[in-house]
Amino acid sequence: MDHSRLADIYLKLSSSSEDPVIALSFLLKAIEEMAMHKIVEESGQDIFDNTVQKKIMEKITEDEKLYSGLDRVLTAMFMFLQNENGDNIGTYIESIIKDLSR
Repeated sequence: MDHSRLADIYLKLSSSSEDPVIALSFLLKAIEEMAMHKIVEESGQDIFDNTVQKKIMEKITEDEKLYSGLDRVLTAMFMFLQNENGDNIGTYIESIIKDLSR
């Protein structure tokens, strides 16, 4: 399956989840798949070896949109941990999904 399509599926799963922990986990996976899609586009080959995670993190840190998305997801996770009832977390998650879907 294409990494871009998989990222879209993760975004939809995140959007449809009512559990903030699950939604944020799907957002993290979506960002990883977006990074993999960009890596494949640039290199012309799909890579699956022991350096993949390192390459994904490098791609996320050099891509402003992905880095911003990751930063916001991690911030949301921290906010959720600080405020266990999840006030406003759903709205925050939806704004991240909207920005990543562009």
